[in-house]
Amino acid sequence: MPRLSANDAAISIAANVAIVLAFALLGVASRLTFQTTETRLQILGSWILALAVDRIGKPAIALRPSRTWCALAAAAASAGMLAVRWHLEGLCPHRYAPHCLP
Repeated sequence: MPRLSANDAAISIAANVAIVLAFALLGVASRLTFQTTETRLQILGSWILALAVDRIGKPAIALRPSRTWCALAAAAASAGMLAVRWHLEGLCPHRYAPHCLP
């Protein structure tokens, strides 16, 4: 595989960073929109979408697929979803545990 020039590498990094930020915003918007859907299903969907974007979408726009950037995008979406969930429902993960009841 040929090496990228400095300019191409910078463009590639900028595009991957933009994808990661877009996934973070997607996670926030997804959790705010679908509050009745379980968080774990939304996180699973974001990981599947990140994999699809990495394997199908990136080659379509002349970017190389990368496991690292794929994992960062999915983790950013997951973090966005969890941040919104904790903001809306509180930090306690055990909804019905005695120490979490008001």
